[in-house]
Amino acid sequence: MFKTRKFYREIDGSENANSRERTSRALLRNNDREESFRISLMGLASHYRLLTSDRRL
Repeated sequence: MFKTRKFYREIDGSENANSRERTSRALLRNNDREESFRISLMGLASHYRLLTSDRRL
């Protein structure tokens, strides 16, 4: 007769909402990592361009 905690979680969808929030947070973290990697690559490319332009002068 007793309803378990899992039963209530399934009814109000809190478990589902939590997992969705976790997934979106993981996606955001991944996007941040990708973005920072892209920024560092652009920085490296600009440094390389500066180095090669100095050699030509």
